Amino acid sequence: MDDEVGVIAGGAFGEIVLRKDSDKDLELGQLLVYEKGNKKLILKVVDLVHGSTLPQSSVDMAQGYAREEGMPPLSVYESDEKVSYFTKAIMKPLVEIRREGTAQTVIAPKSLPEWWEAVRIARTEDLDFLQEEGALLGYLRNGSRVMNIEVRIPPEKLIAHHVIIAASTGKGKSNLVKVVLSSLAQEGCCGAFVIDPHGEYWGFHEEGLKGLGEKVVLLSPDPPPGGITLRIHVDSLLPEHFSGITNLSPAQEEALQMLWKQKHGKGWLSTFLGSDVLPNMNTQGVRESTLEVLRRKLRLILSWEDDQGIFTISGGEKTVNQIVDFLEDRKTVIVDTSSLAEGAELLISNVVASEVLRRHERAKARGTLDQLPPVGIVLEEAARVLGEGIEPNVLERIAREGRKFKVGLIAVTQLPSLIQKELIANMNTKIILGNEARTERDALINSSPQDLSNEDEEIAQLDVGEGIVASSFLKMAVPIKVPLFEGIRKSENKDRPKLALSARPERRALYKLE
Repeated sequence: MDDEVGVIAGGAFGEIVLRKDSDKDLELGQLLVYEKGNKKLILKVVDLVHGSTLPQSSVDMAQGYAREEGMPPLSVYESDEKVSYFTKAIMKPLVEIRREGTAQTVIAPKSLPEWWEAVRIARTEDLDFLQEEGALLGYLRNGSRVMNIEVRIPPEKLIAHHVIIAASTGKGKSNLVKVVLSSLAQEGCCGAFVIDPHGEYWGFHEEGLKGLGEKVVLLSPDPPPGGITLRIHVDSLLPEHFSGITNLSPAQEEALQMLWKQKHGKGWLSTFLGSDVLPNMNTQGVRESTLEVLRRKLRLILSWEDDQGIFTISGGEKTVNQIVDFLEDRKTVIVDTSSLAEGAELLISNVVASEVLRRHERAKARGTLDQLPPVGIVLEEAARVLGEGIEPNVLERIAREGRKFKVGLIAVTQLPSLIQKELIANMNTKIILGNEARTERDALINSSPQDLSNEDEEIAQLDVGEGIVASSFLKMAVPIKVPLFEGIRKSENKDRPKLALSARPERRALYKLE
């Protein structure tokens, strides 16, 4: 058959050897099929090595004569080159498919293919079990070739059970986030909260989510028409919102708690920040020098300059509740922080995440959690708040137990190795794009829901937009190609089918990836 590429030539269960036909090409990461009777094995090429029927010493001698004496390598031995020299592919089994009539069952592989049996290239119909409704992650990739199969995961599983998107700089993390958020927003199945430090998600200077209309809400210090002015009243902040943002000494943390309790939350922070006179807390064991340093740190985080920043004492009392209302209305909320300091950006994330979690906890206690949608919080440079040694904070708590309340993280990072091992293990969907650093690859491979121990070299070689999805909600680790968000939007603007949560073949066929 034209799509046969070789025959089984030995190996072990996790390292099945294929002798490649001389006239066929194979790539790292390519998907192949062994089929016999009512059973199929989906196999993946994890390594390519040279082979020869001749002993290595004879090969070395032939090469020496060829290079030094100008003799053809095979003239030393009377042998056919195609027989004596060949390529071997090392394959791992991904899934086993058993058919009974028109029904098929997909299970973990438990058997070896037989000697000398042919292996062929995977076809679309071999992998149709991957077609499900859900949020689009990309298209199935077979080596470097893109197949017409969408890879999707149901949003309630994807979002509530946490996602990590990990890659080196320039490998396509932001593009992937926009593709996923666009898919979720258009269906209106869940809320998504996004801090936008560079303006790329909204699309101030490039294609972004702004084109999705009422499904996406923008808050900005200086919003364009249709946006909402970003103002947050300082007295809506709580002491725990500052956890993980700045290094406070134990004495400063205690003073912060006392300030809040002293005022019962009413005017507690505006009074402290706005007055030149420090409160007298000597009787409570708080030194004036401690309060002075604390106030300086808080003013720095809040960019406090005569009430002119986004954290204010005039207005903004309802901003946080308004954001969470939008999220519960299944909208995507983007907060433009391009003009803000890093501390302010993290503080906004903490404040909103705390209110989302509080509402969902309360709904669960009342038995009404099923009435609320899943809410995902996009967390750029996730190691900043989920790393080893970082002070406990609400985002870390969501990573640990948010799934119980339908609140999840979409953690985006270049440095997964810095995230606490327990937290990265809790992220049930890992979307791994290219990464040249072994330390970072190891952190992802060691915490993957599926065995990726053979994919280390493939991950290192992934090109821009290429990735591997390892998820508890997929039958196997799936190689993907992420389409360019700009290309998707152009197709939609020409009245093409929207990026909705559908896996119908007639819709898939309309997307052009290349």
